[in-house]
Amino acid sequence: PNVLVLPHGLYYGRVDPHRAHEIIEAQERSEVVPELLRGRAVFQPAVQAAQHFARLTQSGRAIDDLNPIDWRTTSSGDVTVELSHAGGRLTVTVRPTKGPTRGYLTCKATEPLNPPTFSLLAIGFDG
Repeated sequence: PNVLVLPHGLYYGRVDPHRAHEIIEAQERSEVVPELLRGRAVFQPAVQAAQHFARLTQSGRAIDDLNPIDWRTTSSGDVTVELSHAGGRLTVTVRPTKGPTRGYLTCKATEPLNPPTFSLLAIGFDG
């Protein structure tokens, strides 16, 4: 699949060439295209997943919306992430699982791994 990396460390995946202009135009407006955005390279995968679910449920399109405030791993292995949103906090809990397909996760990877996948467990706004 096609991958596109833009300023702000934004990773997009499964980008068909006919949608590239949409991503560039969104970038110029300091926005993202949520359904194609894989995450922001500066955040760990669980935080990226929390932002993804929050963007889809809260219609957050601004690049700097939904910045992480804090995150913690529960005793069961789930990850709870607090994100800034609309003057309040959005709390998202995701469950990581081992992905089914092995692959090289970075350009410098020396062996293929099973990247994690995440499912949404809970999301709530504390305004």
